[in-house]
Amino acid sequence: MVSIAIVSFAKFKKKQSRASMSAVMNYAMKTEKTLYEGERLVSGLNCSPETVYHEFINTKLLHCKDSGRMYYHMVQSFPKGEDVPPKIAHEMAVRLAEHFKDYEVLICTHTDRDHIHSHFIINSVAFDSGRKFHISTPEIEPIRQLNDRLCMEYGFEICQPKPKYDRTKSMSVAEYHAAVKGESWKIRLMNTIDECMKHAASKDEFIELMEFEGYGVKWTDTRKSITYTTPKGMKCRDDRLHETKYLKERMELELRIRQEIITGRTQTAEQTTANERAITTADTQSLSSDTAGLGRAVRDFAHDAGAGEIITTADQQHQNTAEQPTNENGVGENQQEPLTDTADLITGWEQERQIFFSAQAEIAENRMGGLALDTNQLASLGSDIIRLGRSVESLSQPVPVRDSTTRPAVKEHKKGVGQKQDDHSGYDFEMKM
Repeated sequence: MVSIAIVSFAKFKKKQSRASMSAVMNYAMKTEKTLYEGERLVSGLNCSPETVYHEFINTKLLHCKDSGRMYYHMVQSFPKGEDVPPKIAHEMAVRLAEHFKDYEVLICTHTDRDHIHSHFIINSVAFDSGRKFHISTPEIEPIRQLNDRLCMEYGFEICQPKPKYDRTKSMSVAEYHAAVKGESWKIRLMNTIDECMKHAASKDEFIELMEFEGYGVKWTDTRKSITYTTPKGMKCRDDRLHETKYLKERMELELRIRQEIITGRTQTAEQTTANERAITTADTQSLSSDTAGLGRAVRDFAHDAGAGEIITTADQQHQNTAEQPTNENGVGENQQEPLTDTADLITGWEQERQIFFSAQAEIAENRMGGLALDTNQLASLGSDIIRLGRSVESLSQPVPVRDSTTRPAVKEHKKGVGQKQDDHSGYDFEMKM
């Protein structure tokens, strides 16, 4: 008989970013981690996995709570070596997620380890009421009771309470994370770093992904080395990992190169967006007075879709960049000097970098059919709507009918200075005897 699964919440810093939340979601939904018998064990409660990031953000913006903690991370794990059918584990996880009925939850069951476990990414804001999610020790107990009932229903053993004198601290989720049999803890650490570097665009994202796997990371500007803490509490510096690519300076250089590549692509996209925006603005201004209502509808649609916020944010960023003080070398005080020949800089992370940008391109392509509308799409959509409005306007105008009863329109004479509207100066009088 299979032992019971345990439930616990991962510890994350209170302040999180949109980028780190997106990175964690993409990492949790990886195909190689969730694929079983040709099916991905990924589901969503009150949301769709394909658009889960945008649904989380839209809920936060709707209730004006887009700051602080962005999400909570809960894990349901079975013990190592237990023969648990992955589909049954995922079915249990989906039912367990129903405890958070007022929140959007992403559920991902991982099958790539020697223990089956499911990850729950919970939005920190309720989609209906806007209530912030909070969890404390007393509030975890109902979740564990529901987990026990599900285990009993599916024929799994439940934990019996230990005697008070023999009570010990329960096993944490991080302790369940184990790598391939026969590998040392240091090799497992190196493999985890390699995996996280395939999905991290910045230091904060890398640290958050490592914490997602149960590892602690101490990476500060004042320390020469990066210090890792394994799930079992063992500490290791970067210079003890046998390869130079794990050194702090190499990893910082690699992440800086990635930011340079991303920034270059963003600037190209912003230039294209500016051109599209100028065309759209000209089209909007050329609308006739009869289509003013349609013009307002276009603006309202763009506002609802977030175009106003995107354009305003881009303008503010451009203004902040223009106003930023520069030093004598022409580089902003808060910015690093741009890398000139990134192709010639060898960091040891070239393969992971290629995987990172390939994954980003795949994610962007998959989201094109969802709710993710960038500025280029919004500008193009606005132009299409304006052209459609002009077509509707031309179709809605009545075609004049001319026959024997049609009278030519009387042309109003231009009034002279001092003339009034009712002085009849524009009429011809005929006197009859």
